[in-house]
Amino acid sequence: MLSGSGAWRFPLLATAIVGAGLAGAPWPGATDAALRLGLAYLLVVCLRLLDDLVDRAPDRLRHPERSLVRAASTSPHVAALCGGLAFGLVALHGLAPARAAGLVALLIALGSWYAMPRQGPWIHALILLAKYPALAALLGTEGADTPPRVAAMALLYAALVLHERATDPELR
Repeated sequence: MLSGSGAWRFPLLATAIVGAGLAGAPWPGATDAALRLGLAYLLVVCLRLLDDLVDRAPDRLRHPERSLVRAASTSPHVAALCGGLAFGLVALHGLAPARAAGLVALLIALGSWYAMPRQGPWIHALILLAKYPALAALLGTEGADTPPRVAAMALLYAALVLHERATDPELR
């Protein structure tokens, strides 16, 4: 389903998210870091899938090679499955209630953005890319020095903006 979507980049993005979230904090240990990485990867896959579901109609023209746009229909169960998997991993990870609430708030904000009429391509891209530094903040450890974490999140965001600029013809 994710063929042609650059899915090979998802582990790199998940690693960058976790790295930004851990910046300026003590090492949480291998198990905790692996759980954060697993959660980040799952969230990246789910959020990309949701992006592709929302962009299904325009992607029929821009990315006809993607299997999601070639499917006869998509089911809202895919989104529910992503949400259920994310919730399960959050529960397994033992994410603090405030961070879990932040994740829910992020998903509600994204859903609201998706429901609005499409803005210009750059505005749309900049808003959607902000979800990744937000995930870094939500997946970060307690006790981090703020300046290194903010710098890492800004670097993550800038790298994603440059990547979109380089790879999305609509943004050139």
